[in-house]
Amino acid sequence: MAVQNLQVTTETLLDVVVQMPEKDFEKFFEKAKKLRSDSSRISWTKDELKIIKKIEECKYTPEKEKHFANLVRKRQSETISESEFKELSKLTNEGEERTLKRLKLLVKLATLKNKSLDEIMKILKIRSPETL
Repeated sequence: MAVQNLQVTTETLLDVVVQMPEKDFEKFFEKAKKLRSDSSRISWTKDELKIIKKIEECKYTPEKEKHFANLVRKRQSETISESEFKELSKLTNEGEERTLKRLKLLVKLATLKNKSLDEIMKILKIRSPETL
């Protein structure tokens, strides 16, 4: 399949857009916005990619998250054993350390990219951690 290199001036594009029916214009506009936001406008250096990998490594595995949530439920219902409580305490401390490390890495990445922390989190599709 041959790719044709089509050159369209801004004026020509605007002329076409102005003539679009409202419904088509809305679809066009939403798709154009999505393409702009999803595009790889940001290129990552090797060092930045290493930081992103480290950020991902700070997360608990789904199994560990599930186990942690189970221990929290036991604590809340006051059915937690002493050994489980010690494990919960250990996991809580580890989680706080991981969260702090992740935050520092995110700030480092934001600084390297000259972006706000919120912008970097949005780009990486990272939500703020939920309150325990």
